[in-house]
Amino acid sequence: MLEIKREGLKLGTSDVTRAVRQIVREDQRGRLDWVMKPLLFAVLDTAEQQKARDEWVRLAEAVFDLDAALGVAVLQHFIWQVKRKQLGLTVRHHLMPVIFGPEQGSGKTIFVRQFLSPLEELASDPVLLSDLADRRSGDVLRFPVVVIDDVERLDRSLYAVLKSLITAVDLSRRILGKSAVEKRRQCSTLIGTANEPVRLLIADPTGHRRFVELRFRNGAVEKGGDPAVWRAVNETDYGLLWRSVDGFKPSPIETHLAALAALQNAAAPVDRLRECLVGLDERSEDVANITDRGCVPADKLRLLLCALLRTEISGNEFSARMAVFVHDPAVPFAPKRRGAKGYFYPLKSFA
Repeated sequence: MLEIKREGLKLGTSDVTRAVRQIVREDQRGRLDWVMKPLLFAVLDTAEQQKARDEWVRLAEAVFDLDAALGVAVLQHFIWQVKRKQLGLTVRHHLMPVIFGPEQGSGKTIFVRQFLSPLEELASDPVLLSDLADRRSGDVLRFPVVVIDDVERLDRSLYAVLKSLITAVDLSRRILGKSAVEKRRQCSTLIGTANEPVRLLIADPTGHRRFVELRFRNGAVEKGGDPAVWRAVNETDYGLLWRSVDGFKPSPIETHLAALAALQNAAAPVDRLRECLVGLDERSEDVANITDRGCVPADKLRLLLCALLRTEISGNEFSARMAVFVHDPAVPFAPKRRGAKGYFYPLKSFA
């Protein structure tokens, strides 16, 4: 730009804007390479590998109130997701870790900040979960890691958007300051902190497996906490931990999927529709009145359950949720079928 000025050339506002954007993009790409490459392509010697294993276990035992091996696997899987997305490789078992603890000042936020410190400015500043679920929030998704500090209760209408954000390969997002929409690769991985359990914040029984709640031990000594929490948070070599996870190999979570599912199921919100289905007495008068030779019309079943639950469930939502429930052995209905008079659910006891 200075050379152009010296030459006496005139540039329009749009020319200057494009030039500045190009400079910014090149600078961002340079910083991304500078920070990420040492983490993506690290090779640890035998001594470093052993030190990393010890550091992982020491950290998880000190800060999490759960099985240390599972806590390590979840954090390693988070790093693995970040690396896979930056390498343009397929990601399996999409997860958003949520560091949970009811105590204010227990160290959750500081821990996340320290844990992400090897990324430097490539981890976002804290954002609201509701803002992230907004389709106008495309700019924040340029960060390899997006931090949601103090996750708030999310409106039910945004559940599907959030789950899509966690699992999608590509996303359509509005360009900041414009009405235009662009499609971009979803290269961000999410992590958050919370003072309340995930089941209260995101009360979606069908989507809880995208979140894993890591109970954080209280490190606030003045509130009865354990000083070992702060020592572990402050003394851990996070750069070593990040370099110890190989993005080209299978995820460390693969050998812990059963334990992960058990943890998620224990933290999952109770689904009132499922509970009603499981408790439904197929010999009752209400069920018998809408049953014909072991088959219950889909809409009549929906209306009965709405009456029992005292809530409205749309036909589309009911169909989608039943498509999952019918595979639950405790639910008395088999998958939906189509007959001469429309769709119906066969009772498993008649199948």
